[in-house]
Formats: sequence, C-alpha cells, structure tokens
Amino acid sequence: RVLRGELGRDTDFRRRFFEEARVMSELDHPNIVRVHHMGEDDGVYYLVMDYVASPSGQPRSLHQELAESPNGRIPPNKVYRWAVQVAQGLAYAHGRGVIHRDIKPANILIGHENNVRITDFGLVKLVGREFLIGQTQVSLRSTDPASLQRTTTAAGSHDARAFSPLDVSRTATGDQQTPSSSDPCGTPDYMSPEVLEGR
Repeated sequence: RVLRGELGRDTDFRRRFFEEARVMSELDHPNIVRVHHMGEDDGVYYLVMDYVASPSGQPRSLHQELAESPNGRIPPNKVYRWAVQVAQGLAYAHGRGVIHRDIKPANILIGHENNVRITDFGLVKLVGREFLIGQTQVSLRSTDPASLQRTTTAAGSHDARAFSPLDVSRTATGDQQTPSSSDPCGTPDYMSPEVLEGR
C-alpha cells in the first residue's frame, strides 16, 4: 500500500498512515490483514502487508463479490461463514482496545481458502481495557442483567496481556485529540445513525 504525492507531503495523512501500520502490525489474527514493514523511499511512503488473494489468485473484496453475485446476493452459507469470521476478527481487535470505525464490504478481503480478512484500519480509534468494559456495561445495563455479568466475567478472565492500556486520546482522524462527537468518522453509507447524528 502506497501513500503518494500530495498525501505523502501532508503530515496528518502520514501520521494516519503510519498509525494504521502500527496498529495492523500489532494485531495477529487469521481474519485481520497484518502489516510487516513500513517505510519511505524517495518521498513515497509505503506499507508491506499480507497479500490476500481469492481462490482465483487475484485480490477480491466482499464489495466485488456482492457486485458480481446474481441479484447482488451472496449464498447464505457464505454469508454466515464470513459474518462469523468478521465478528471474530473485530472481537479480537476490540479485546485489544482497537476500534476499526470503517467496516464495509470494500474493507473485507476474501482469501484463497474462502476465508475473509479485515483491512484498512485508517480510521482506527485506540481505547483502553477499562473504557471498553465500561462501554459494554452501559450498553447491556438496560437489557439483560445476566448478560452484563457474563460479559464482565468473560472480560475479566482474559490474559492481562491481551488488554494493553492505550491512550484514549489517540485516534487516526487527523488531529492529536479524540474528535468531538460532532465529527463523524467513516463511510457515510455504512455509518450507524448515532454516528451520523453526532452522538
């Protein structure tokens, strides 16, 4: 992946590019694309990451799969398999304080064994373990008390190394501080209503 021309000269874009690389290099999961090296050559900034090729041998995203499927529909068995794999990859990332914030079909790649991998962590937000558990508790408090207990217990039972404390103020949205709630991040067609409304 390459950051060329004007984007490479923009310090905000460079910072986001290398923040994405740092985060992706630290995530080691079969459903997440991993970055192995980042660098610069004659003003061109680049990342070296896993090459994800579909069963045909060519790179292919879920977006392409949808566009080329009859009636824009993917068979239910593939949908189920891929939805579970994306959820597993996101759960792993969330467990490490990494929030993707731009999940969409174009950012899901189909690998050679018909497994999917999440890519493009350019809008990543880093949060700490306590923040994640607190957000989960707030979400569940109004629904099922038993779920809250299971979530808290499960979160507390993980290896402490799985939750490295990260600076909550750091994001890859273009400034050093967490953006205000009125600054939505992501692709509008795939944002939740809450994000679009600035909540």
